[in-house]
Amino acid sequence: MRISQFKNAKAEDRFRTAYERTLAELWPGPRTAVDVPTAFGTTRVYRTGPQRGEPVVLLPGSGGNSLMWHRYIDPLSRRHPLIAVDTIGEPGASVQTAPIADGRDGAAWLEELLAALEVTSAHLVGCSYGGWLALGHQIQHPGGPPPSPSSTPPASPPSAPASTPGWSPAGSPPPRRARSAPGWPGWWATARSWRPN
Repeated sequence: MRISQFKNAKAEDRFRTAYERTLAELWPGPRTAVDVPTAFGTTRVYRTGPQRGEPVVLLPGSGGNSLMWHRYIDPLSRRHPLIAVDTIGEPGASVQTAPIADGRDGAAWLEELLAALEVTSAHLVGCSYGGWLALGHQIQHPGGPPPSPSSTPPASPPSAPASTPGWSPAGSPPPRRARSAPGWPGWWATARSWRPN
């Protein structure tokens, strides 16, 4: 597996300038950027919303970053602390230093990130690859979010049934229960009420 990186410093500067400008234009309200060191590199997260309460952790799809959630930030942050993640190895402000080779690595990265943020319980919400990471985390860390993915598997077209073989992380069987979180479109995967043992 390769490590995601820019071709040169000029390309990196252009991207980071455009990313920061777009964050300033699209992100509603204040946010706090936090850089979290992990074994796979430094992960950027943006925190917003109330200081207290069970947070919602937003995991974007492949090729995306925290900006994909900009239309949901305002309504969600009225009731919940939000943590929007720039997934390691994807475009954004995170800096990858080691490859994520498989679902186990993805789950290890997410576990490390949540521990470093001192998140003891959360609602994990992922789109496509982000949903795959949330489900993989549940499989590798069973004390994590209980399986309650959307009725459409992550990284599958909206018409695919929840029982589509081979969609789940690391080739594991699909969870027993599949449903969408209230108010979320059918292609979001969620793992709710995460409270480790």
